[in-house]
Amino acid sequence: MFIIIFQTFAYLQIFNIFNARRPSVKDLNPFAGISILTCFAVILLLGFQFSLLYVPTFLGYKTIDEYSNLICMGLGAASLIWLFICKAALRFFISKDDSNMA
Repeated sequence: MFIIIFQTFAYLQIFNIFNARRPSVKDLNPFAGISILTCFAVILLLGFQFSLLYVPTFLGYKTIDEYSNLICMGLGAASLIWLFICKAALRFFISKDDSNMA
């Protein structure tokens, strides 16, 4: 149980790299302007986090299976969708009067 919570939290932190890049309400796409180094870092972190789950099996401990790990990764990736929905709602409610301010 605690491994599932930890894995979900770790994947949320990895996908938070995309969320933290765009603080503006007007930028809805979390992947806009992404660099190759950011892609490399995220892929490296995802691979490390996915493979970190197999370390306890070498030591003789029980761990979660691959499907549970993929579900944890999916919950982490869902944070990108949640951020997009929140930014779209903020853009709809707040930035209507931006054309009058200019």
